[in-house]
Amino acid sequence: MAALNSCRYCNRAHEEDFTQYDIPNDLSDKVVLITGASSGIGFESARILASRGAKVVVGIRGSRERLDKITSSIPGQVLAPAPLDLSNYDSIRSFVKALSKAGIDHFDILLLNAGKRAETYVANPDGIEWMMATHHLGHAYLFELLTPLVLRAPGQVRVVITASVSHMWSYPEGIRYNVTADAFVSSAAYGTSKLANILFGRELVRRFGKSHPNKIIVNVAHPGAVHTDFSKFVKSFPSWLAYNATLGAMPLLRPAVDAQVATDGYYVPVGLRADWERDTAHWWTCNETMRHELWDWTRDTLKKVHSAVRDSHPIEGSLMLSEV
Repeated sequence: MAALNSCRYCNRAHEEDFTQYDIPNDLSDKVVLITGASSGIGFESARILASRGAKVVVGIRGSRERLDKITSSIPGQVLAPAPLDLSNYDSIRSFVKALSKAGIDHFDILLLNAGKRAETYVANPDGIEWMMATHHLGHAYLFELLTPLVLRAPGQVRVVITASVSHMWSYPEGIRYNVTADAFVSSAAYGTSKLANILFGRELVRRFGKSHPNKIIVNVAHPGAVHTDFSKFVKSFPSWLAYNATLGAMPLLRPAVDAQVATDGYYVPVGLRADWERDTAHWWTCNETMRHELWDWTRDTLKKVHSAVRDSHPIEGSLMLSEV
């Protein structure tokens, strides 16, 4: 289903399922974090939510000048307390520390959206392929550090993780933890990082729900083929074939704000809830063993990262970092 929904022409029947006009007009009681909000669907999500009165914190890379230029281009309460580079653990920690100085004491909505496809092999300092390190580990570490702010929210918190139908093009074994330069294939490495996003989100539903019942609603979103700078190939598509950024943002925004949304969903264009059992790679996305293995690997990796920091301390309520 998700593969067909990726194409605007093939998905006309669902284009009105959820639109920006279905988003509540008053979101002034919401504090939102959006990663990857410098352009594309992240920027559009920030614009739409800020226009409804939400306070929007954007996590983007770059200089102070770049951050200010982006935030000032979006009307409303939009701030970037510090740069956020999800491939850099120090940057993630610095960003989280900057939140309190900016007066942010909780979050009601988290849109874990940042991502970029790398065409050549790059590894982080721990030897982990860049897309896996950024899309999955970076977001997982950010979420764990933000757990106290999630638990401090007065109501239920919405978490939306941007994935992609590209998870079906992962390596043959699904998740490949040790992608090396000689075995690097851009589409497969990107796919494995997106599969990790999905498996992490689904396992987060189970584990966080057990430790903090009814506190968060977690969903995964696939935006489809969207006219943005993310892909030069898709950007060349005609408008009848690819979605604009507003339509591309709907699979993220529906699970973020729709009162009727339940947890553990897979939202595809244009805000349609798909069935995991009918996913194009359900043998992976519905594989509990694979979910558990990814969780354990992520926990062990992040524990090592966090404990290596001078004066590191346990994170209150964290599922992975409550003990270091």
